[in-house]
Amino acid sequence: MGGNEDSNWFFRVSRFKVYLFALVIRIFLIGFFGESWDIYVFIESTKQFVDLGVTPYQVALSKPPYIYMPYYPFIENWFAYPPLMLLIFSFFYILAKMLGLTSPFFVRFFIKLPVSLSDLLLAHMVCLLLRDFDVPPEKRRYAELLILYNPFLVLLSTVWGVFDGFVTTLILISIYYIIRDQHMKSSIFIALAALTKQTALFFTPIIFAYWARKKGLFRALVYSATALFIFITVSVPFYLSSPRGFMQQVLLMHVARPPWGYNIYTAVYYIIVFVSTPFVTLNEQLLLLIIDLISAVALSLFFVSLIFLAGRVYSDKKSDNLILYGLLAYLSFVFLNKVSNEPYFTYGLVFLLLYAFKNDNKKMIRLYTNFSYSLFTATLIAAVRFVIFLPSDILKFLFGQDIAEALWELSPYYGESGPLVVVTLFIAAMIILPELINLFLFYLENISPTLHGDLFTLIWGKTLGKLGSSKVLKSLFNFLKKISSFKNLTALLTILLLFYHIYYAPPLTASSINNEPQVTQKWPVIAIHYTWMSNPTHDPNIRDGDWIYSYLTPIEGYYESKESYMVGDLELIKDTGFSAILIEIYPGRSQKASVLATRSIEMGISVAPYIDLGRLFSLSYLANMNPDLGNGTTVKEFYALKDTTSSQILNTIYEGSSLHTLPNALKYKNNYTIFIDGVHLVLPSFDPESIGYQIESMFYYFNITQFNTTALYETLSNRWGVPIDSLDDIYAVYPSNITELLERNDIIARDARSIYVFSFERFWREIIYETKNLLKNVTIIAAVGEDPLNLINKKVYQELFDSVYFSKYQFKEIALRYSDENKTISFLDLFNDKTDFKSVFFYIANTSAGPKPYSYTYKQTLQEAINGGHNDQKIIIVFSWNDYINGFVIEPTKELGYQQIDITKQYLSTEEKNVSYFLATDVTEFWRRKKK
Repeated sequence: MGGNEDSNWFFRVSRFKVYLFALVIRIFLIGFFGESWDIYVFIESTKQFVDLGVTPYQVALSKPPYIYMPYYPFIENWFAYPPLMLLIFSFFYILAKMLGLTSPFFVRFFIKLPVSLSDLLLAHMVCLLLRDFDVPPEKRRYAELLILYNPFLVLLSTVWGVFDGFVTTLILISIYYIIRDQHMKSSIFIALAALTKQTALFFTPIIFAYWARKKGLFRALVYSATALFIFITVSVPFYLSSPRGFMQQVLLMHVARPPWGYNIYTAVYYIIVFVSTPFVTLNEQLLLLIIDLISAVALSLFFVSLIFLAGRVYSDKKSDNLILYGLLAYLSFVFLNKVSNEPYFTYGLVFLLLYAFKNDNKKMIRLYTNFSYSLFTATLIAAVRFVIFLPSDILKFLFGQDIAEALWELSPYYGESGPLVVVTLFIAAMIILPELINLFLFYLENISPTLHGDLFTLIWGKTLGKLGSSKVLKSLFNFLKKISSFKNLTALLTILLLFYHIYYAPPLTASSINNEPQVTQKWPVIAIHYTWMSNPTHDPNIRDGDWIYSYLTPIEGYYESKESYMVGDLELIKDTGFSAILIEIYPGRSQKASVLATRSIEMGISVAPYIDLGRLFSLSYLANMNPDLGNGTTVKEFYALKDTTSSQILNTIYEGSSLHTLPNALKYKNNYTIFIDGVHLVLPSFDPESIGYQIESMFYYFNITQFNTTALYETLSNRWGVPIDSLDDIYAVYPSNITELLERNDIIARDARSIYVFSFERFWREIIYETKNLLKNVTIIAAVGEDPLNLINKKVYQELFDSVYFSKYQFKEIALRYSDENKTISFLDLFNDKTDFKSVFFYIANTSAGPKPYSYTYKQTLQEAINGGHNDQKIIIVFSWNDYINGFVIEPTKELGYQQIDITKQYLSTEEKNVSYFLATDVTEFWRRKKK
């Protein structure tokens, strides 16, 4: 994009070929790429409008769950622009349908086609404007190239699919006609720009002030009225379809958005949130107040700056520099607005390019090129965003489902802000920071004279001074002069906006922050396990991501789990009779758990963190925790005994412990609870780190001072009858795979099996010790089953954990083994000598004949759990609300209707009459089932 102009090959080919090559690049790329969420919104909104006759404003007002962002802060984020771009999308979508090209690839291609092609028109308009500014032809040609082959602009329009370049083009056409003194045409194109995206409005004060100075106030009002008439004419049908929805999407939604992007507000906001977590994030009204305060300050600074810029244009009769003032207006937007997403830099970059070439400023041309490259790189790196530019159909086609999911998990769109996301955001910020600082210094240098003085002098002084000199007018003038300074006007507007926000926001009362909601925990507690699954397509009607493994359909037909769906689930969970939920914790995805827990407070439902080790270690980025059996096999959904595994489990436990700060945290014997399922899903691993863990356990096993290797070697030499003088000697004789460990019968293999069991106990004792040492007052409850190798017996589990209950993994195996529903299977006796926890399962088996529900088993185990004895004081755990992957689904499904819910309601409502309830905090002694 940069380099020596004379040596650039583009200057040796025809202008037509330069444009043709730029077109070919874009045509090749558009179908293969698209920003995951934005393209979904554009395509789905267009389909609903064309196929169903429903506007996005109607959809947004009805608040279906799928319009909410799939990642924190889970705001409504449907099509939020004026209607012109929707009409353009619709034309090209109809064209695709007429040609019979309706696959995801071609729909994406045609929807993005006008956006991508607008880059060519943008380059042409830059050339025309520079010609009017008397820039030499070779310079104009170079400027065209800097638009056509700007990687950042190609990324935005052709890869991402946003249409800010299209809006910028319409603004430049408006300026083009202003320069030619064709102001009516100019008003038409600025209206079209505003009909495309609200960002065009930020240039309108500059244009109006210019019209007022050049043509007088009356003509300026006529041109403005023309633009307003066009805007209203196109918008009215959409407004009438849903007045509130239209206003919400076009205006109010943007005002309510939290800070985001490369600006100081984002830094302040997230510092407040992270430093104050969980106090702030778990007090939604306080979080909204922080957003409102930032919004009021940001909007005030930005709007007042625009007003002062317009005032300078109106008063500066020696200057016709619309480009400079346009550049300052859009730099104000980037630097002073609370949201500065990468596409917003488009306007400033194009105006910067025009300003640099108009003034033959090579330093500013370099700033344009360097900043473009920096933004291109940062946009791809930040939050691992390059992943979401590949649509799911393309990603799966190229890499397959498993690798596609591994890539999705890197992105916060699929998970949340893990360490990798935070690191890449920091790197991206550092990449653009030098050029951003240079641009900001330019902005300060040029905006400072504009903001000097007061608005009265700039705009009103001479005009109002002619009206008379009465005392009333003089008093009015003095009042206006006092409030018309930049500082005073900004402060006044901030106060007014903040008052508006607070007035329309939910009441922020002391009780909402300081007083804890009363959540009554009753015994027996009926707890439902709750997990969530993300859909990387963001299309809830398409089964994708984790949902690809399910063979049932949620009753509402949506394949997605996010906050908007969770709220509906919680209402049904409460209505069914459950008094608590176990919230599954994933590493790096605690925000969804926090949101679910907060919503549970409102429902009066208790919560406890739940960790599923099987699912935890099936995550692609934790694959190194899976055991290597030494024969080339790595086993998924099992974990290996080693330090990195225990660290990952501890980190996940700590992440879930934030739920203990809530007033509805589930307690057991006055302690907070942590539920861990799949403790028995452990297998020996023969990778170096795991073998090293076994060797380290030998010191404890043989009661040798740790790291006294000489004593260990002597003990092993005497015991094993072979010389052991080093670690290599141990490795040489130690079982090297699972077959040797289990089938060899020499003393070394027998010791290895014993040490493996001892290592398991040591592994979990260390985790339990660290957990209780850090968290205090916590009870660890483990869901376990039979050891897959039959090396670890029930007694080990019972001695390790505070309480144990029956694992869903074990139930799945038994249910498949005893598929005859007429057989009575008692699962509750396995651990009845040490547990107050009862497990109940509704398992859906996927057979050749279709999904087969084990409803009889569910009825039996639920009845056993409830009727386990007189005056029961226990926790009944039901698996699971929406665990579609494993087939434990209590949630209503299209295939099974409300069968599971009805069974649960029947048993809970019947038994409730005969059970005595106690507040959890008052229960000091729990009932234990007597041995027969």
